[in-house]
Amino acid sequence: MTASQFRRGGAATVVTWTTGDCALGRCLVAQSERGVCAVLPGDNDAALLDDLRRPLSQCRAA
Repeated sequence: MTASQFRRGGAATVVTWTTGDCALGRCLVAQSERGVCAVLPGDNDAALLDDLRRPLSQCRAA
């Protein structure tokens, strides 16, 4: 996603994501049509998804 799309909360952007185990605990990796847009470490999947949605409140999560 472009910087202007990010500033608009990911408006008109589809973001796909997955979670898995990593050295830091759980990890979420998300991508838009332009490539990776987030790599987030955390404790549980629900909190990671909240962390992704906070700055990208207008995107469509797939």
